[in-house]
Amino acid sequence: MSEITLKEISLENLRDVSKLTETLTLDQQQCVAPNAFSIAEGLLTGADAWFKAVCLGETPIGFVMVHTGTDDWDPDEYPGVYLWRFMIAGPYQHKGYGTQVLDMLVSKFREEERKVMYTSCVMGSSSPYDFYISYGFTDTLEQEEGEQVLKLILQ
Repeated sequence: MSEITLKEISLENLRDVSKLTETLTLDQQQCVAPNAFSIAEGLLTGADAWFKAVCLGETPIGFVMVHTGTDDWDPDEYPGVYLWRFMIAGPYQHKGYGTQVLDMLVSKFREEERKVMYTSCVMGSSSPYDFYISYGFTDTLEQEEGEQVLKLILQ
């Protein structure tokens, strides 16, 4: 069985990672930005964006981007991270890969002594809200740019 890994975006995998957005349902595409846009946004925002291709063996099956910057953090939660973008391609959903990626992120950010991980999601029939809640995120009851904000305590 192939292992899930997080790999650098490169010229060799850029096209494949970008095309993954097309594997989502139209409803799901309304919930997440296209991967190509996310990669460009991550590059243009500087060092605060940490992003990787989610790979099963050598095959890209998803994309993850985390804001690791230190701006706008509550002093009690500093340092924290924000799970900015996260998607698993349609054919690979409901197989446990998303949970594996979150486990990897939680492990990484705990090792870095981060205290909290936030994310946000569009609400609706294709929203990942229930996935995040079942993983252990809690609803902050706040919204940011029309998205529900969720929080996972890491420490």
